[in-house]
Amino acid sequence: MSVLDLFILAMIEHGFETPYALHRSAGISLGATNPALKRLSQAKLIVMDAESTASNRPRHRYSLTSAGKKALGLARKQQSQTSDSSDVDATLRSVVLAVIFIKPEEARDILLRSAASRASLAAARKLSSSSARVQLKKFDCMDPLKAFVEGFRYEAEVKAFRELATFLKSDRISKRLASGPRASGGTKG
Repeated sequence: MSVLDLFILAMIEHGFETPYALHRSAGISLGATNPALKRLSQAKLIVMDAESTASNRPRHRYSLTSAGKKALGLARKQQSQTSDSSDVDATLRSVVLAVIFIKPEEARDILLRSAASRASLAAARKLSSSSARVQLKKFDCMDPLKAFVEGFRYEAEVKAFRELATFLKSDRISKRLASGPRASGGTKG
């Protein structure tokens, strides 16, 4: 099961029950949400309930099936062994899952491991960009330019992940992430 699928299951469990709520509150694009919901539904991990609305357009709400709850329970046990990802969104979803499932310390560890991994990537990209001038003169310019930009992007991600890890030391943010929308009166959607 992908990090996105697991993240959606956890968000549904925490009250983000509509595609709109997943998009608006959990930060998942509709282009990613709808196919994932279809996959999870076909796997019988979630079920859809269509509510009628004033506009006669049905509102689709999703809930976990017993198989979905079981899959989520297994994932909770395995979450602390999450491998690092080069995808920023997957890393951040893993952080939220760690806060919800385990504890903020594990979320900070994920961020710090990802920051260390990205620091290595940034250093490698900067080394490869040192040959950029030579390659630019040969009109072979896209790869060294991409490497140069990626080096700076990785450095920015390193800084952001380290600051977020420090920020997660705050109990207030950890409690808010772990509580979801149900603690604040539900979601629109």
